[in-house]
Amino acid sequence: MCEKIDPIAKRVDRSQVVGVRMKRVFDLAKANAHLDLETVRDLLRSRWFESRMVAVSILDARARRKAPRRSRVKASVRRPRCTSCPDQRISAERRTQHRQSTSSPLMYNDFRSLGRG
Repeated sequence: MCEKIDPIAKRVDRSQVVGVRMKRVFDLAKANAHLDLETVRDLLRSRWFESRMVAVSILDARARRKAPRRSRVKASVRRPRCTSCPDQRISAERRTQHRQSTSSPLMYNDFRSLGRG
């Protein structure tokens, strides 16, 4: 079994590898593609390489599934919100006003005349 770990151990610390074959990892992911998102997040945070691979494979299986767009969006991993971006701190109503005040008036008026502003 140690011979099978060596190619992976070149990229990942040996203490983080269990030694499960990739076919088995993909089969586990396929069989457990229905897992809830919290469980998938826990797998992504695991210290074990194979557990993280199962989580990524589950997300891949969900993305490839012929599901409606809304279902695929719910299956995706949430990204942390950037609090330093001014566009995310201001309300939707004020977003246009913010862009107008920070952009060049000439450029804004040019786009507005094209119907894109």
